[in-house]
Amino acid sequence: MIKTSSCLIALLILTINSPAFCEEASLERMKRLCQQAREAKIAPLREAEIEECRWMPVQEYLNSEYVGAFNKRIVQAALQSKGVVPASIEGYTDPQKHEVFMPPELKGE
Repeated sequence: MIKTSSCLIALLILTINSPAFCEEASLERMKRLCQQAREAKIAPLREAEIEECRWMPVQEYLNSEYVGAFNKRIVQAALQSKGVVPASIEGYTDPQKHEVFMPPELKGE
């Protein structure tokens, strides 16, 4: 909803300020205005989320009734792992956009 209303505001501003529509320039400007509006809305939420983060002993985390089974398994796997290294999985994602990490023994698969 926030994203949509921000884009509509940006579109309105774009329409008012532009006597003629140059489709490509208008689209790029609208994208930029939407991104700026979205970032302005998200930044305080991001900061609040980071403020709420806290460190806790691993065993306390694993014993917590508020932590789901999946997250507990991920932590247990990390504790038993020899670590991870950057890897690529052919056909999965663009390495320029996303980093993938795997255990060293699975790096080449």
